[in-house]
Amino acid sequence: MGQISGVETLVMALKINGVKRIYSVVGIPVTDFARLAQNERIDYVGFRREDAAVNAAGIPTSIVLNLADTCKLPQIQERGMV
Repeated sequence: MGQISGVETLVMALKINGVKRIYSVVGIPVTDFARLAQNERIDYVGFRREDAAVNAAGIPTSIVLNLADTCKLPQIQERGMV
């Protein structure tokens, strides 16, 4: 049995925990990680700047929380997420 790399371990952990999309800065250190993530059907969204990646990652959460507040969804409000 061959050894498992750190990148493979990280991708397996993300998959097990239900991660569907990753936002990151494109570059050589990330290439293997992005390729393996995509092989496991995890979307990889690459950016040139960290601030752009952070902003893009926050958009889906912001939309869900704003929608929950607008629609008064009790499950979200009970958890104190709005």
